[in-house]
Amino acid sequence: ARCNYNGWGSFDFFSFSERAHIAHCLLGKIASENKDNGIACALLPTLLHEEKIEAIFPPHDHDISDKLFREACLESRATGYQYIRSYWFRLFSSPIHGIEEYYGSAVAFYFAWLDFFTVWLIFPAVAGFSLWYFRGEGYTVDNSPRIPLFSMFVIFWSAFFL
Repeated sequence: ARCNYNGWGSFDFFSFSERAHIAHCLLGKIASENKDNGIACALLPTLLHEEKIEAIFPPHDHDISDKLFREACLESRATGYQYIRSYWFRLFSSPIHGIEEYYGSAVAFYFAWLDFFTVWLIFPAVAGFSLWYFRGEGYTVDNSPRIPLFSMFVIFWSAFFL
């Protein structure tokens, strides 16, 4: 029945994060005998409790992490207008699928949230910069007559954001 799955037996059948999770679960099931009462208990929580280890981390695959870095920051085959467009797209987006395969879904969700939040913060940033730039002679940001408008903008922005 296992051979019916696509890629069964190949190294990349499980993603890096799935392999790390499976290894952590298997390590968590290793039992050791408690020296005080002779009862078997899980080894990892015991070692953590006795402060013999601080944490467990899987080794990183530097080829995959380098590929993710190039994907996120460096690579673009576009030219001209497409290059500018792809630059701005890469500036506000992360390679979520690659992050999910390598680090897991919780970390990928965090990066997706950061991408979403960064894009939404552009609007109040532009409004605040324009308030500062067009503040007028003798006004500071604190005593500008446009502060109530900016406050209303932030209220509506936050309502749309939520």
